[in-house]
Amino acid sequence: LCSRPPNACDADGRLTRLALAGEGLACRFPADLGRLPRLTALDLTANALHGDWASDVGPVLRALAPRLEAAHLSLNKLEGRLTCDLVGGEGEEGRPSRGGLRILALTGNRASGTLPACLFAGPVRELYAARNELGGSLPPIPADSPLARVALSDQGGPSGGFTGALPDLGAARGLVSLHADGGRLSGPLPPDLPPALTDLALARNRLTGPIPAGWCQAP
Repeated sequence: LCSRPPNACDADGRLTRLALAGEGLACRFPADLGRLPRLTALDLTANALHGDWASDVGPVLRALAPRLEAAHLSLNKLEGRLTCDLVGGEGEEGRPSRGGLRILALTGNRASGTLPACLFAGPVRELYAARNELGGSLPPIPADSPLARVALSDQGGPSGGFTGALPDLGAARGLVSLHADGGRLSGPLPPDLPPALTDLALARNRLTGPIPAGWCQAP
């Protein structure tokens, strides 16, 4: 694999990047991936991998922390609830204990249940989880969260998408893009937007009331 880009290895011949997107892999998510301790990027997009997020995927990503920086797992058949193991495990106050993950891409799987608050608390900067079966309330984004891009649109399944009010976004200082369209969010819009936000999609929800004046202020 070391001689097959975009796979890459270090000077000792240990895999640092494993890219097997669209290879037709049709098996349970491989537990042995956790035995690649120097892996910084994993791309298994567009295969037919199956298994459970909590019992199959989570332990592997936790074993690869804190070196792993990007996990691209979109367009597979992975199901069940998301856990904090995906970002290295839960430490104090719901924050990851030793994670180094910056990009987590889960779009187009069968993840269900609520979205764990730890996925918003760091270290993830880009979270792509559209077209799953997630629901419930969206967790708040902490003021010191490194999140820049979040895609949560078009959740299906029994949940029918996220419900409740849109959390206060003003504290998310680094947020650039948020897509949460195609759900069941309700109530008024939050009074302020993050100063860096340039891309916001909230169509096809149940939001009510006027557009807050704070949304129209020049930077």
